[in-house]
Amino acid sequence: MKIERTKHLFQEILNSIDEIENFNFLIKERNDEKYDKMGFRAMEREIKFISAQWERIREMDTEFNIPAINNLLRLDRMLKSAYIRISPKLLSSFVENEIPILKTEIEELLYGED
Repeated sequence: MKIERTKHLFQEILNSIDEIENFNFLIKERNDEKYDKMGFRAMEREIKFISAQWERIREMDTEFNIPAINNLLRLDRMLKSAYIRISPKLLSSFVENEIPILKTEIEELLYGED
């Protein structure tokens, strides 16, 4: 099974997705500007981590097809760009709209192949 070589990396991505979802939830609950900044920075770090893990997966096996990862990779490139500043509203919207799709696709890949 091709997933076995990269299973731990996909699991790390799922862990990061959980962290992103938790930070987004806490930001909405606390409504604290200082905490918001820390939470958004933490979500940005997790997005960068997911992007790095995806690159490791692609180096090991290029056959995985996860369409939702492309939006995350675009966002990661924007985060890395010195010319583009990501607004908290855009990041929160991404987390709410794109992250659940990515999570589902990875879970289907991990747990749907038996």
